[in-house]
Parts: sequence; C-alpha cells; structure tokens
Amino acid sequence: MEDEVDASIRIVNKMLGEPETSSEPHTSKHSSDKPPHEKSVLSVDLRNLNPDNEMKKIFGSKVVQNEQNKRRGRGRAHGRSTVLVSQKNWPHLGKPGLSMRLVETKDDVHFFAFEHSKQYQTIQLQFLEAVESFNPDNIVALLNTYPYHIDALIQFSDICRMGDDVQMAAELIERAIFYMECSFHALFNIAMGNCRLDYRIAENRSFYIALFKHLIYIGQRGCNRTSLEFCKLILSLDPEEDPLGVILMIDYYAIRSSQYEYLIKLYYEWNPTRNLGQLPNFAFSVALATYLLAVDDELPTFEADIMVCSNLLKILFICLTTFRIITIVLNKDIKRNYYHDLLRMESYQKSWTAPKLCILCSLSNLFIGCG
Repeated sequence: MEDEVDASIRIVNKMLGEPETSSEPHTSKHSSDKPPHEKSVLSVDLRNLNPDNEMKKIFGSKVVQNEQNKRRGRGRAHGRSTVLVSQKNWPHLGKPGLSMRLVETKDDVHFFAFEHSKQYQTIQLQFLEAVESFNPDNIVALLNTYPYHIDALIQFSDICRMGDDVQMAAELIERAIFYMECSFHALFNIAMGNCRLDYRIAENRSFYIALFKHLIYIGQRGCNRTSLEFCKLILSLDPEEDPLGVILMIDYYAIRSSQYEYLIKLYYEWNPTRNLGQLPNFAFSVALATYLLAVDDELPTFEADIMVCSNLLKILFICLTTFRIITIVLNKDIKRNYYHDLLRMESYQKSWTAPKLCILCSLSNLFIGCG
C-alpha cells in the first residue's frame, strides 16, 4: 500500500513539479488556513500566569511559601480552581449575575461576550450614581452590599492606588478578575489564543481593564515574565485592533524577562502585515534582543549592529531628541556628519509635523520619554 502511495506521489511531482520547501521552519507546523502567528505567539502558558511561580525563582520557595501560609491564615480560600489569580479570603461569590455567552465561531476562532443579568444591571445603575456623586464612601457602601461588582472593584482600586495603598489596589483587581473568571464559558480557553472579546461591547471592557491593571501591578513587583504572559493574553483577545495598545509594551516585558527569541519571532511573523518596524519601540527592542541573544550564544553581533544603524536612519528624529534629553556633547566628527546636518534642517523638522508622520512623531516622543 505504501509503495502505491509513493508511486502516486512521484507521478504527481513529475506532472506538477516538486513541492516548494519553506525556508521558515514555523510555517510547516500549521496545517490550517489560519495565520500561523495566532497559534504560536498568541498562545498562553498557564504556568506563567502565576506570579508566585516567578517569585519562587527569584527569592526561593521557602520565602514565597511562608508568605502564602500567612495569607491562608487570614481566611479560607474559595474551593473553585482558578488560573488567572490566586485564591484568597474574598467574600463568597453567590450569584453575581455575570455570565459569558458564545457569540459565534469563525475559522476555529471563538467570539464571546460577557452578559449582565437584570439584577446586575440594576446594581450597575447604582454604581454609576455612586461615581457621579464624587464620594468614595458611596462606592465602599456599594461594595459592602455587592462585593462581586466588577466596575466598583476597579473604581475602588483606583481610589486605593491614589491613596498610596498599592497592595489593596492590586488585591481588588485580582478579586475582580477572579469573579469574572468564575463566569467564563466552558469553551473560553485562554491558553489556545483563539478566544476573542470585542472591546466595543461595554460588558467586555471591564475584563480588559482589569487584566491590564493586573499586569502593571505584577510588573511593579518584578515579575516581568508573568506580565509578558498577560500581555499575550490581552493581545489574543483582539489581536487585530489591540484596543489597549499592548503591542507598545509587550517588547519591554519580553526584554526584561529575557524572552529574546519570542520577541524576534513575534516581530518577523507580524511585521509583514502590521509594520512593527515602524514602531520606535520595536525598531530598537528587536535589535537589542538580537544583540543579547548573540551575546548569550557567544556569536558575532554584526546583525544587531546593522539593525540599530538602519533603524536610526529610518527614525532620525529620535537621535537629536535623545541627545538633547541626556545632554550628550557631540564631537566635531558627528557635527560634520551629513545626517546631523539633516536633523537640524528646518524643513526636516517641519516634516515631522505632517499628518502622515504626526503619529510616528508622537510615538517617538513617548518612546524617548518612557526610556
């Protein structure tokens, strides 16, 4: 039987020619018509969603275990297993009135939406009245009655953060994520990278905002690998629109967590269709990742050097602004360089205010300011 199959293949190859072999190894791993990057760079490793796992690698298991024992002593955790956040002594869930439904499925991609019950909608109106009152005590009173209300938890978290109670602010966000995770649809699998939530639906936005704030708090604790995984999760919910602009920060956490190969893979898979090379953060972070990867492997760094030079030429505006911010005194050779004269030309500086380049100029200023 195998000989007949091989013979048939040889006949077809003679008629149509030998099949082309791809130079990129990742393309052969995907058999569906779905873009390969949505299976590779958007998939989430559930183990890396727990910051305690990363803390154990940093400080050791005993230190983290002692802290977990202290938390368990404060109260009993819920019996339901969760993935996104650790369980703590939060109020009993009961019936929060929050659910998730499957909207549609297209090309093995599932679209979901959160739904509010009539009772939850009534509570939502009470929350809006509390916000319009500009009195934080009204939000606290609402949470005492309905401790599972998502928007109230997020709002009160911001109040705690502005009051310098960062620990409580982070815990309130975790509680909001926990309650939403308990409402997940059975098919909502965050690990696959094929579950979508439309940000334009108001009920879905709270999940986006809570995840975004959660990854920021985790990153402030030094858990950059966990923050990277949450960046991938948020990006997988709507990779086409990216409503929260995660693409502008995912490279930072990839560099900080030494995930150089992932960043390079993301860049080369998405750049042809999304022009990531035009973003200042990717223009230099990918070059940095290439350099650091070469250093780790004890290989020459000329590829990274070429990338830095070419990207500097594409975004010359960054050079002059960076020199001015960090007060670098340029020597005579640099001042006599053609590109330095080009940067100082009034016509070139005015070109950055053109409508087509205005967005790129704003991103460059943001990139320099954050750096």
